[in-house]
Amino acid sequence: MDIAKIAHTACAEAVRAGAEYADVSVSTGRSVTVNVEKNGIHDVQEQRSAGISVRAIVKGGKAFATTSVLDEESARVVGGRAADAAKEAQADPDFVSLPSPNPYTDVPDLRDQRVAALSSVDMIDLVMTEVDGARAVDDRAVVEGGSTLSDSEGVIVNSLGVEGRRASTSVNLSISGLIRVGDDVGLYYDYDSAHMMDDFAPQGLGKRVCQQTQRYLGGRSCETAVLPVVAG
Repeated sequence: MDIAKIAHTACAEAVRAGAEYADVSVSTGRSVTVNVEKNGIHDVQEQRSAGISVRAIVKGGKAFATTSVLDEESARVVGGRAADAAKEAQADPDFVSLPSPNPYTDVPDLRDQRVAALSSVDMIDLVMTEVDGARAVDDRAVVEGGSTLSDSEGVIVNSLGVEGRRASTSVNLSISGLIRVGDDVGLYYDYDSAHMMDDFAPQGLGKRVCQQTQRYLGGRSCETAVLPVVAG
């Protein structure tokens, strides 16, 4: 699927239908979320998203139209709808123009196919390995946290020739440990996050969190008191 072509199709249709200016964003993405509560999986969510959003401008008046269907026919329909609505929008005499093309700094290497290829099962295995690692240190620990994955791609174009693209992935693992001994409580949290698999190193995170949680046991309590305040 060429999302840039879909964006240009929607933009051209908005102009053909009477928009003086138009800009379009097209995006697609996938996310996975695994939540852990009380040492086990609480829920797993996998979502896919897609959308075309068109803004059309006539005499400064603006209107928007969107769709979640990514194909050229839907792009033409939503572009025309935005233009028709903009003709009825209240004019804005202060509007000047949309941006014209200018050089911009592209940030490379934000998308890793290895991250994009991770499945829900992979994300479950990732977080449960660290839960087991924490519990191996101290089976009194109540471990919570989760893992998340995001893979997205998007493009924005306008009727003056602007075109920008982005594609990125991210993967995240977080672990918290809680140990309660009578009234004494140790609690610690840590995480690891990266765009690229080479930068993602969560191995041993659960163990380290639980070890630090143990260190927080035995803390001294501060007694409460009513004390004078000197202002000056």
